[in-house]
Amino acid sequence: MMHLTKNLCVNLLGFLDVYGKSKDTLEARNDLKHMEQRGDLHPEPKEKGSHYLSPASYTLSKAEKESMFECFESVKVPSGYSKNIKRIISTKEKKFTNLKSHDYHVLMTQLLPVIIRGILPDNIRATITKLCAFMNAISQKVIDPDRLEALQNDVVQCLVSFELIFPPSFFNIMMHLLCHLVKEIGILGPVYLHNMFPFERYMGVLKKYVRNRARPEASIAKGYRTEEVIEFCVEFIEDLRPIGVPESRHEGRLWGKGTLGRKAIMTVDNNLFRKAHFTVLQ
Repeated sequence: MMHLTKNLCVNLLGFLDVYGKSKDTLEARNDLKHMEQRGDLHPEPKEKGSHYLSPASYTLSKAEKESMFECFESVKVPSGYSKNIKRIISTKEKKFTNLKSHDYHVLMTQLLPVIIRGILPDNIRATITKLCAFMNAISQKVIDPDRLEALQNDVVQCLVSFELIFPPSFFNIMMHLLCHLVKEIGILGPVYLHNMFPFERYMGVLKKYVRNRARPEASIAKGYRTEEVIEFCVEFIEDLRPIGVPESRHEGRLWGKGTLGRKAIMTVDNNLFRKAHFTVLQ
């Protein structure tokens, strides 16, 4: 699921020309010309052997790209929810940069349907939004078995709609695997139970143990054993922080640590507390 989401997002953003090299190339247009379909997208020959590629319905204009990345710049998410959005976009080039696997997941399930609301034609926007809603639905920890058939119908309708929008080069093996996700959930359970995120994360931990690249297995075994011994000893030594448990950046805030100005203690009467509690409940 992790690799499928990544490849799906790269494919989609590539055709929107906001990530990496554009996939709307001369070869993709020549495929349409060879199949004698969608004559408005056929390449037009120019002087000196070059070709003119007319803008497709899924091509973002300069104004749409500016609107899209301005919206991305204004996005704020809770601490620990995802990477800082401003670090994965280039407002100058109007491109995504330095995307990681979890960034693709957040884009496909949460951010992309919101960002494209004011851009793209209605049919393309509705299809992409429906696909993102499907990806979000199958990523939940609780999935109603009675909804699986409806989810299967949704993803099939999305693929049919994409066939009317994008050229044949858009459809790779990852697009085909979307049809099998619902069946996989019916057999194995929710996606989070067999996702690759924890395994890839732990592989990164093991790679950090490798100091001698000529003997990676021995380095991993030695690093793992050393960490186990240190963790065991830390339990018997006071005032030491356990290995692998990062300290929260909000640690000590309730006692005035890290705040500016004079640290004053304010007592609140019950009446004010009830008003605040009632406001939160509203």
